[in-house]
Amino acid sequence: MSWNSVSTCDAQVNCPSLLLFNDPRYSSHNVKTGQKYQRFDAFSCGKWQGSLAGVRQGSVFTSGFSAPFGGFDVENSRATTAALQDLVDDLLEQVWASGVYALRIRLRPCFYSENEQTLLFFLLNRGFEVEHAELNQHVCLQNIPGPDVYLAGLRPPARRAVRHGLATSYAFVEAATNEEWQAAYDLLAANRATKGRRLRFSFEYLRDMRDTFPRAIRMHVLSQHDRPVAAALVYRLLSCRDYVVAWGDALHDLKRSPMNLLAYHLIETALSQKILSLDLGISSLEGIPDTGLCRFKRSLGARSTVRFNVFRSL
Repeated sequence: MSWNSVSTCDAQVNCPSLLLFNDPRYSSHNVKTGQKYQRFDAFSCGKWQGSLAGVRQGSVFTSGFSAPFGGFDVENSRATTAALQDLVDDLLEQVWASGVYALRIRLRPCFYSENEQTLLFFLLNRGFEVEHAELNQHVCLQNIPGPDVYLAGLRPPARRAVRHGLATSYAFVEAATNEEWQAAYDLLAANRATKGRRLRFSFEYLRDMRDTFPRAIRMHVLSQHDRPVAAALVYRLLSCRDYVVAWGDALHDLKRSPMNLLAYHLIETALSQKILSLDLGISSLEGIPDTGLCRFKRSLGARSTVRFNVFRSL
């Protein structure tokens, strides 16, 4: 294949396969002085084939900057091995030619497309080393026709928890007003506080991000008697891939956790919108698994993959 490469940097190119975390508007909320968004694009016969986007600071370039992951955006989600090899070599050549000395790529989990494992293969064979690896879990929705089938596939304890919740007076809604968003944010912050942690972002940051991506960033709230008891912040990273950024329950004295019911409604919503996967995020921290969290996500029907960060310096 003959490739014509263009380093667009800040230029805008119509890339329908661009991951939300690779969007320049996402980076604009995170870059600081001395940091700059940059994107390298590859074209074949004038048609965009793929890109590598991230943030550069000095001679260091990070794809997935201030985000869980970034990685390669590829026009064809089932590209041939030869096409992916050309794409990787072309984009890496552009990166090094731009003066970058060190390149870090936070790769997306392999289930995001059929390309991901092959891309990792080429990077490892071009001198990249695994810098970091975490356990990631997701619910695959591709072959589930509806919520009843999903529910029937759960193990009995999880299925009973959902059915008990469905028989109780809960309401599941999407936050609409600033007040509803603030209440949901406060609930998530309270959930983190019970674990001795803090949310990674402020409400002001989340509000600005929501206003930048009004169709892609949503807050779902589970309430009982008009009182929020659980919430989930969900990003639509691609047209058919959802990612749970933060979720949890707090500020209630319920005898049963509402989290199984919250997860069921999230999956019900995703199925109604033809979403292929619901990414529940990592279940480990610095390589140490949270076994309780792993067990809970598995009870929801989640599968495990590994999320890699790779690094190479010249």
